[in-house]
Amino acid sequence: MAEHHQIAESRSSEKMPGDRRGLLVRIALDSAPGEMYRTRLGLEFTKALPGSEAAGTYSSGQLGLVQEDQVVLLGVRDDAHAKTLHACLRTAIDATNACDLG
Repeated sequence: MAEHHQIAESRSSEKMPGDRRGLLVRIALDSAPGEMYRTRLGLEFTKALPGSEAAGTYSSGQLGLVQEDQVVLLGVRDDAHAKTLHACLRTAIDATNACDLG
């Protein structure tokens, strides 16, 4: 059976720790994804960025980690930027769910 996930709740934002600029944004998933899913999600997130308002202002390297059941985005500019990245993540999850990772 293929692995599927969805965004479970609204995103939360906080200032980056220390002297780092921007926001740290956490987006909860319905459960913790496996390694293959996490890898594919990162690829699909990278593909979703160029067609979005976030193009050129955010890179997949800033996609922190999938930490258990949360996606962490680092150095997000502001709340509007977080909203755009949230949409990119939703697109990436839909594309990853459509893949046969088995």
